Amino acid sequence: MSEPSQCFSLLLYESAANALSFRQQQQLLSWNLGQGQISKIYYMSLRGFLQLKCIQYRQMDRQLQVISREGKSFSISLQAAKMSLTLRNMFDYIVNDELNDEIEAIPLGLIDSNTLDKIVQFCEHYKTETNPEEERSYEINEWDSNFFDINISTMFDIAKAADYLQIHRLFDISCKIVAKFLRSKSPQDIRQALGMGNDFEEYQNDKSFKKYQTINS
Repeated sequence: MSEPSQCFSLLLYESAANALSFRQQQQLLSWNLGQGQISKIYYMSLRGFLQLKCIQYRQMDRQLQVISREGKSFSISLQAAKMSLTLRNMFDYIVNDELNDEIEAIPLGLIDSNTLDKIVQFCEHYKTETNPEEERSYEINEWDSNFFDINISTMFDIAKAADYLQIHRLFDISCKIVAKFLRSKSPQDIRQALGMGNDFEEYQNDKSFKKYQTINS
């Protein structure tokens, strides 16, 4: 077989490999491609390519553990976790060794359990998104509206956690939802929603403030 034909055969096998399931790729690795069809060097190149694909698929299916501030453990797929640039940088060092069967849990002590649970669900839903590291504006779709039908205090916590974890889509959407809420509420409504007291009223009730009023009256 001529070199151009060999190259074409390799490209054909590579194209087919991309469409195969993980199990089918494993089977293909064990097949004998036959003498005379493709040279040994091309076969080894193809084998290496398929092995790399198998490793990548296996890694994407791996379940990782993240730990909330309260010590609660949440399971998340590697593919979903990589929506977070913060977690991606952590895991890229860990999963380089394909022989590792276990990945230690990652403590996220700044994030409470309720917030982390919502973040995991969000990332699992959007884990197949391309270029999650790209910073751009996202439209709030129907799924987002239903998913974030929560109190504004929790929404604030999610926005802060998304910023810390560098999940661009989640941060952009949560900020838009918070901004929409703030535009439609009075300062008193916002304080009440966030469980904040009125600092000025507290200051008025302070003894030193009343004494100051008496002196200047």
